[in-house]
Amino acid sequence: MGKPVTETIVDDASKRAQTLADAVTSPNRLAYKSGALTGAVRLSGTPQVSLRMSYDRPAANVTALLVDYDQNGKAKIVTRGWVDPQNRKSISKTEPVKPGSPYRLDFDMQPHDYVFQAGHRIAIVLLSSDYEYTIRPTPGTTLYLDTTKSTVVLPLVGGAAAFTAANG
Repeated sequence: MGKPVTETIVDDASKRAQTLADAVTSPNRLAYKSGALTGAVRLSGTPQVSLRMSYDRPAANVTALLVDYDQNGKAKIVTRGWVDPQNRKSISKTEPVKPGSPYRLDFDMQPHDYVFQAGHRIAIVLLSSDYEYTIRPTPGTTLYLDTTKSTVVLPLVGGAAAFTAANG
């Protein structure tokens, strides 16, 4: 088994998701972009997120954004999803989080039907608090993402073959 590759996010609930998606770099988000699409790609359904994360505090927010970056790098948030690690198994049952311990977070983004145009990039942007939709805790919580044990599944019409064909 390979060694974990860990990347970090430092929460700052005062920053809006659009601002973080637009940022070239930021300690407050992670962004994973495809190459420029050579053809249109249609998303239809519910994107699914599976993350392996740990935290330096006993509470945190986790937000995933699906973003469309145009040829000029302008970001458009297509859909998003959220999870409270304390409710990782059930929305109705709170389970404490032990700082430093890794947890599996499986959650859905909001369903959507959307076409990414040729020349655009598909991206997953991860942040902690979503100013518009989650509580706004005191800034500074650090989240640790194990990229080797995290995945996102996008419901693309035509599946992986459609993405591969449109991604050159």
